[in-house]
Amino acid sequence: MHVKDTKYAFGTQFSTKLSGVCTVIKYENSRSIYVMFEDGTLTKVTGGNLCSGSISNPNRPTVFGVGINDVEVKDYTDKRYVLWHSILRRSYSEVYHKNKPSYVNVNVSDEWKRLSNFIKDVEKLPNFDMALSDNWEIDKDVLSNGEKVYSKETCCFLPREINILFTRESTKGLKTGVSYNKRLGKFVASINIGKGSGHIGVYKTEEAAHMVYCKEKQKHLDSLILKYDEKLPENVKLKLKDWFTNKVIPNGVKVDK
Repeated sequence: MHVKDTKYAFGTQFSTKLSGVCTVIKYENSRSIYVMFEDGTLTKVTGGNLCSGSISNPNRPTVFGVGINDVEVKDYTDKRYVLWHSILRRSYSEVYHKNKPSYVNVNVSDEWKRLSNFIKDVEKLPNFDMALSDNWEIDKDVLSNGEKVYSKETCCFLPREINILFTRESTKGLKTGVSYNKRLGKFVASINIGKGSGHIGVYKTEEAAHMVYCKEKQKHLDSLILKYDEKLPENVKLKLKDWFTNKVIPNGVKVDK
């Protein structure tokens, strides 16, 4: 070691601007110095950055307090980073939760809190290429069996016109797809599916209106499953075909209007 570089001797500690204190573990030259952070993370830095405190712990959560960006992202419009950032935002941003309270209890798996793991896994999901070129969206609900978590086991890619069907339509405390008409004293079923949006019918009970709404929604979903039959994986199609069945009126049951 050159005399002028003794400030980088083994065990010397440096303060950083964002990641606390680090300790020199090995000095090779001024462009290659290995330091260890307090959590045991080891990384290689330069002398200039070390002295100015401009280094950071690659394992420090910097995105919404939980996400670890351990990949050198040079283009923040990279679809993989955009997807990762968006699921963390939905799950952990208090500002986002004010407008979308249904996401308050949503989580991201521990594996996917690290960007490198997310990229490795998401690129292997069926139809990731469609997310890059045709605006397919990442979905956490279809394969999750009720879990509210983004993970490699629970996520899939869906065309936007399918994914948007799972968005709850605001009904002021009533069941999805139902509103109350005070003048008629009855419940109104309506559906929002683009060109097919609008009034379905008027019913005496909230339950009846909701059941008819679900039946119409499943009918539209079934048509989209056929439309994307060649692209959707079999396990996804199976889940979609059964998506509303527990809410649809059984055959032979009369809905009282």
